[in-house]
Amino acid sequence: MNRTLFFPVTPFEEGQRAGDFLRKKGVSHTLLVLIKRQGMLFCDGEPIYSNRVLHAGETLSLSVREEEGSGSIAPEEGPLSILYEDEDLLALDKEAGIPVHPSRAHVYGTLAGRVMKKYEGEVFTFRAVNRLDLGTSGIVLIAKNPLAANWFASRAAMEKEYLGLARGRFPGSVLIDRPIARECEGAVRRVVREDGEKAVTGAERISFHGDFSLVRFRLYTGRTHQIRVHTAYIGHPLLGDPLYGDGEEGFGLSRQALHAGRLSFLLPYSEKRVTLLAPLPEDMERVLRARPAEEDPEQS
Repeated sequence: MNRTLFFPVTPFEEGQRAGDFLRKKGVSHTLLVLIKRQGMLFCDGEPIYSNRVLHAGETLSLSVREEEGSGSIAPEEGPLSILYEDEDLLALDKEAGIPVHPSRAHVYGTLAGRVMKKYEGEVFTFRAVNRLDLGTSGIVLIAKNPLAANWFASRAAMEKEYLGLARGRFPGSVLIDRPIARECEGAVRRVVREDGEKAVTGAERISFHGDFSLVRFRLYTGRTHQIRVHTAYIGHPLLGDPLYGDGEEGFGLSRQALHAGRLSFLLPYSEKRVTLLAPLPEDMERVLRARPAEEDPEQS
């Protein structure tokens, strides 16, 4: 999708070259090359080059034209639970059991296909800012244009929080800083291993329910299966997890009990922070209702 941004030049920015000015605003070198190629850089409505010196009171504007859409993703009918939408972003509450992207195993029936249906007839590229596993529910954020995608690559200051049901009495508060790697080459399963990539998860037990705990997780890195791997590593796998669980009954859950419930970020090219919330889904609520919280001596 096409997008235009406007940047007033303040007295403090007097004398900067347009390219340097835009990079300080968060426009990457790669995106600036695209803008220049499309001839979409202007100052007070006149086309300019990126080496043009700017003066206070002028307004720099740039546009990006979507050159290719996600033509390989077939539009598909299906519900979308929209939490937020503006010119740059679309935030959805994904149900468990639907993949975000098509793959060899899931060519159809994806969130991407439903989004492509929403924008059918437009040149639209599906760009998921964050990704959730097939069995994880919650917030998925989509950048609707290259300018927004560029912002979320480095400047959005995203904060991600999840809610999960973990087996046993989870620690009251813990920071798990352990590297994660593939179990072996080509494997889907991940393990904690010293030669892996840095992975940091913060966790806080909200309540204890006898057999399991309701836990709030904060991601400080974004490794594949990070929460699932870290909880299993410390001996408290998520209920219902088919890959990292202990094989015991998952309290009627057909997937790992993990929900991306809170996402906070700065809107593209601004200092305005938005916080999105997605309610706990019915299957996890049902497990909590069936086993009320017990008195927790560590929190009394």
